[in-house]
Amino acid sequence: MQPNLLTKIENYKSFEKLINKQTRYLDTKLIDKAYKFAKEAHYGQTRISGESYESHFLNVAAIVVQLGLDTTSVTAALLHDVVEKANVDINKIDRVFGTEVAFIVDGLTQIRKATEQKDVQDENFKHFLLSTTEDIRILIIRIVEKTDNVVNLSKVPEDIRVKAAKKIMNLYSPLAEYLGLGYLQKTMEDAAFKVLYPDIYSKIMLFSEKFFSRSQDTTDQFLEKIGTILKKYSIQPLELQGRRKGMWSTYKKLKKRYLKPGEELNEETFSMIKDLFAARVILNNIEECYTVLGLMHSNFAFLQNDFDDYIANPKENGYRSIQTIVSYEGFYFEVQIRTKEMHDYNEFGPASHIAYKLNGPVNVGSTLTWTKDLVKWKKTSEVTKEDFKIKLFANSIFVFTPKGLLIRLEKGATPIDFAFRIHSDIGERYSGAKINNKMVSKDYILNTGDTVEIIISAKPTVNESWLKTVKSVVTKAKIRKLLAKKLPGETFVK
Repeated sequence: MQPNLLTKIENYKSFEKLINKQTRYLDTKLIDKAYKFAKEAHYGQTRISGESYESHFLNVAAIVVQLGLDTTSVTAALLHDVVEKANVDINKIDRVFGTEVAFIVDGLTQIRKATEQKDVQDENFKHFLLSTTEDIRILIIRIVEKTDNVVNLSKVPEDIRVKAAKKIMNLYSPLAEYLGLGYLQKTMEDAAFKVLYPDIYSKIMLFSEKFFSRSQDTTDQFLEKIGTILKKYSIQPLELQGRRKGMWSTYKKLKKRYLKPGEELNEETFSMIKDLFAARVILNNIEECYTVLGLMHSNFAFLQNDFDDYIANPKENGYRSIQTIVSYEGFYFEVQIRTKEMHDYNEFGPASHIAYKLNGPVNVGSTLTWTKDLVKWKKTSEVTKEDFKIKLFANSIFVFTPKGLLIRLEKGATPIDFAFRIHSDIGERYSGAKINNKMVSKDYILNTGDTVEIIISAKPTVNESWLKTVKSVVTKAKIRKLLAKKLPGETFVK
């Protein structure tokens, strides 16, 4: 039996509540030891928000526990601030809690130092890109830490609040997306959106609440209708749930599809979005997914141009699901169809795989190790970064936009891959690229740390020869679609 992953972030203000939550997979003695150590190290300290350090590290550890991560991760989460904020020597962490815990705590400390640089193009910041590929748990815990920070920004001075929210949008939200941590990504983005664009956030929130107050009865009936259809065909979903579209995700779609440059947001434009509510049908296997897709299309009118099969063609970050938009009682609703394993990965990324593997009590001292030969960590001169890299990033590179936004691409990617990763419109009008302020050819192979600037033309320049230049199959698919493009129209099918 697998641990249940969180459906809503819960904060635990006491260690007792934390340790009683999903801990049969954990070495609670070691975690208790870490809690007492961190509590003593941070005694009397408060954060800028006025929150105690104890409250913060308990919240971070609580999310890590709810993600189903291992003992090492929970221990490191409790200790994540003791080196930098409480002046504890990393070697002491090594002696008391072991090399693996110390390795992760040190990685978290280095990330924090690197990302506090004012200039994100600084070499120390670029070093962060390399260091984060050493152990996936370092990145996950850092993202969890930033999630707890951003949802508690209200008591922080405005200048610090705005700076933190910008960093969330430019760095940590993209990282969460690339890791497949969809739930944490949405939580961070909505909190940062509220800080950076409070007026627009309030408008979207108002329009959203109006929409759901009008559609709530229909929404409930829609879920019941799907349940009735599935029962009729003897399909028993593991879960049938609804989700509301996030505020930031809603705004991005409005800007991309419906708002003209300089146009002010109004309720009429807002109402054009068709996936404000989604029904999630979570099933046992892929065969059931396609059966349910057929049932949805045979029982509801659907928009042919708004159908995506991310099971057959997963997104670059591993996201898998079938998505289709149907009409019911005068409203549009999205239906997301996926297996349980797909759902957990879409929400919680690599953390879900740890949860699936930890399918029973662990022996004291046994851990799930993501890195290679951790014991060599203290003797860094004997190893290179390659010794610590994880498979998730083995075929990836990290590059920057001119404004410092972090972009992950496949190894071997070219400037055209980058252009399409930013937006299809930019890719379609690609006419050249500067790498680190120098012009390069379209077949230039990008490297981690490169800053990429795309030069675009006034008219589309896409041509068939690009298919031989680009690396990503996703980019190739977009190019082929543009080459065969006709004027799109929403075809309503029944």
